[in-house]
Amino acid sequence: MFAAVTWVVSSMGCEGRRVVPAPARDDGGREDAKTPPPEAADVEVTATNDVEPAALDPAGIEWFEDDLAAATRRATSTTPNKPILVDMWASWCHTCLSMRQTVLRDAGLAGYADKLVWLALDTERPENVALVEKLNMSMWPTFYVLDPRDQSVQAVFAGGASVEQFQEFLSDGLASFRAKRADGGGEIDAAQGWMTKAAAAVAATQFEEAEAALIKALEVAPSAWSRRPDALVELIRARYKQGALDRCAALVFDSMDAVAASKAASVTDFTVYGSRCLERLNAADRARALRQMAAALVDLEGDPQARLSVDDRSDLLYNLRGLYEALNDTAAARAAAVRQLKVLSLAAHAAKTPQEAMIYAWPRAEVHVYLDEAAKLEPELVALHNALPAEYDPPYRLGWLRMQMGNARGAVKPLERALSLVYGPRKARVWSLLADAYAQLGDHAGERQAREGIVAHLRGLPPGLRNEELENSALAALEAARTRPARKR
Repeated sequence: MFAAVTWVVSSMGCEGRRVVPAPARDDGGREDAKTPPPEAADVEVTATNDVEPAALDPAGIEWFEDDLAAATRRATSTTPNKPILVDMWASWCHTCLSMRQTVLRDAGLAGYADKLVWLALDTERPENVALVEKLNMSMWPTFYVLDPRDQSVQAVFAGGASVEQFQEFLSDGLASFRAKRADGGGEIDAAQGWMTKAAAAVAATQFEEAEAALIKALEVAPSAWSRRPDALVELIRARYKQGALDRCAALVFDSMDAVAASKAASVTDFTVYGSRCLERLNAADRARALRQMAAALVDLEGDPQARLSVDDRSDLLYNLRGLYEALNDTAAARAAAVRQLKVLSLAAHAAKTPQEAMIYAWPRAEVHVYLDEAAKLEPELVALHNALPAEYDPPYRLGWLRMQMGNARGAVKPLERALSLVYGPRKARVWSLLADAYAQLGDHAGERQAREGIVAHLRGLPPGLRNEELENSALAALEAARTRPARKR
């Protein structure tokens, strides 16, 4: 029996954060799991009542939640009109959760509170599909400054940001909006003008045009341009999206040092795309590029001036681990994972509320499994599950962890709970893991029923949330399950 865990007020908090578009290691249970051990007890935990209520938002920002129409009415009811700041987030995105709890509440944004209308859209919800499709986002979170009259993109920031980076992004978005509307707010500088064109091109999936605009922005910008690292991240992403791997890899050698000057999460984002663009290089050049990116991350990790949040550091170390693995340096990869676990554990244990601790649940689960220490985290995920009964993420992470431990039987109950709470495309992932658990237990009738539910759910999603490749994969899994003999649950 695990001891109960409670949350108490702590003097430590967490910082801002960012998202890395690396493939999530979140793909269900192991196929090689042995006979599951007895189910671990689910500890009933009640959060303490002495936790102080959350303080008022220091930034003084009034948010519209999942209501584009209301935000648009507010933005166009003022004279002059205001642009809309859109936070495109998802409940499964740990960086999104952290940004909402930290950077977007920072007092440093107070000066922008009344200059824009602030809108948060959960990208999993059907009512938000139209704008998600229009903006063509592919990274969570992504922030946009939009003209409310035509929803044209005035500025974009993909991923997490420091407070300073977010301020720069907002300033650029305001300048672009005012220049477009010619309302006397001042002229936009040439570099930001090209950045605005690049953002519009990305939204239209015109990545060649985006690349050309970004190159122009970098050419005309002054040498000390603060947005240079951000522009380089967008440039390497545009080249990757085109499949222009040669130009993408060349940018690693040419611009890694310039990106590193940001001392922020942009360095990690750049290496994520850079590492995906090396397959055409010969072995020596590939290793050189990997070492260059790894060195940049090591320097950033140890830089006392680095503008990194807890999540930024975790993502940095996660991606550094991947670079070391690509270099076949398993000792260095494990050392990076150990440092990542320390960063995450300190932040989770310092969390003032279960909601704050939930931010770190997925990266902690992943790194515990990587280090073969999954059992150490299990009681904390049980506690988080019980402390947040309305949240699907903690029971889902608990179910995933137990599957990785070979405990399919213990995974079923939390996964069924998560399934009752989750919505949107994410529901298919939870259902798929539950189907895997049934399969490992030999409950083929239960597996088939789950996989039928997955296919029906995916086909029933609004067009903007449907994924043909995912549907085909789910259908193939269902057909395979139908060939196995049924057994009563």
